[in-house]
Amino acid sequence: MNQTIKALSVLFIIIISGQVFAQNTSGEIIFERKQFWVNIYTKLPFLTKEQIEREMAVWGKDQGNWAEKYLLKFGDNKSIYTQMEEEQNYGYSWRQEEVMFYRDYKEKTLTDKLPLGDKDYLLTGDIPRIKWKIQNELRDIQGYICMKAIAEHPIYGTPVTAWYTDLIPLGGGPEGFGGLPGMILMLTFNEDDVVIEATSVKLNVEGSKVELPKKLKGKEIALDKYVEDKKKFMKEALDNRRNPYNNLRY
Repeated sequence: MNQTIKALSVLFIIIISGQVFAQNTSGEIIFERKQFWVNIYTKLPFLTKEQIEREMAVWGKDQGNWAEKYLLKFGDNKSIYTQMEEEQNYGYSWRQEEVMFYRDYKEKTLTDKLPLGDKDYLLTGDIPRIKWKIQNELRDIQGYICMKAIAEHPIYGTPVTAWYTDLIPLGGGPEGFGGLPGMILMLTFNEDDVVIEATSVKLNVEGSKVELPKKLKGKEIALDKYVEDKKKFMKEALDNRRNPYNNLRY
């Protein structure tokens, strides 16, 4: 009798969990992206110790005070991540750069719009696999218990930290990152260079659709070729003792 009760209890939990997961496979998440320019600049290999100390002393406390807002829509096994237009102090809205990360998780393909130098590119290809290592650490983000995972950035080779929740079972996230058993609600690049964190999570938003824009401007390029050109751009800048991120999205 006790075994029957236990079996029914387990079955009930599985059914309820499945219903919760099914309900949480669509929604909208707003992220704030903070780029810590001094942290990025002081890690450049050609700077002297004196230059690093001066930059940190003059500008270190002022970084991270301003954030860009991005919207991640997800549903139908797809997601799209774009920058949000914001009302500014002078009563008008503006967009710094038109960035887009689109993922089709069923087909395992991507369509991205990204800048490189002074040009915009439309990237296509397969979603790259990231070798995540899940850690035994938990964190609350917008009411969701998230687990920590770490990996190496596929382009820069620097550390990436993600915090994801399995209560939103779609394996996506901001900036096109994903591949975990749940939605990423926070990302950090190279420890403290860039921090992207969810500030709002809304599930099952009525009327929200995940669609590619009908008109996309930019030079079409394969993902592998874009990554190759980006690495070349970075190397040339560093060889000439310039900060590559002045003209390059981190």
